[in-house]
Amino acid sequence: MDRFEGLVALVTGATSGTGVAVCERLADEGATVACADVSGAEAIAGRIGRAWSLAMDVTDADQVAAAVGGLLERGGRLDVLVNCAGIDGQVAPTAELSEANLDAVVGVNLRGPFLTMRAALPAMAAAGRGAVVNVASVFATAGTPGFGHYGAAKAGLLALTRSAAVEYGPAGVRVNAVSPSVIDTPTFRRTSQDMPPEAIAAAIGRHALRRIAAPAEVAAAVAFLASDDASFVSGADLPVDGGYTAG
Repeated sequence: MDRFEGLVALVTGATSGTGVAVCERLADEGATVACADVSGAEAIAGRIGRAWSLAMDVTDADQVAAAVGGLLERGGRLDVLVNCAGIDGQVAPTAELSEANLDAVVGVNLRGPFLTMRAALPAMAAAGRGAVVNVASVFATAGTPGFGHYGAAKAGLLALTRSAAVEYGPAGVRVNAVSPSVIDTPTFRRTSQDMPPEAIAAAIGRHALRRIAAPAEVAAAVAFLASDDASFVSGADLPVDGGYTAG
């Protein structure tokens, strides 16, 4: 498939897990991909070829504005924005969460997508086209012990997604979200190191498919929402959760 031939995509959180898989999927389908991460993404950009590395801290408004402006100048257009950058933070019950932990998680998972959308949406609207896909989480709607701060940030991201869809739909811009459950990524492996085995088993068992997701499975859903195959889909939240929220 060449659903993104001739198009330019910006993917944040490009150096790990889901971000890598999304960059690879979009490039495989023809996109030129700006692979963005806090220290750049030279390795992934070099590997997929039709790409370039972009150093951008998604929590820094000036960096985001400069990076998106530079991308538009270099690529001449911006057709797809995928907000993959995210952190789990320290997992703990609500009463034990620190303010610094909350601020860090909200900063990357909510402020980051807000800043990138604020920088990208005007250019998309002016061109009369564009697709934004925000990577949210089932934890935004399914209460999960230890992840209150993370779930709250992702719930805010879903609200931001819906509002932007309504605001920019008349200009031809679609804004959607995917909500994965547990994904087999380096972030999950780090987070789960301190979790008891029974907690991990319970998380896996909550999935109807009795396994967790591979990053490529989430990337496939992202590519669908970013493509013209989803041309009449906007303001949606697509669960990619193996039945996690079905029971």
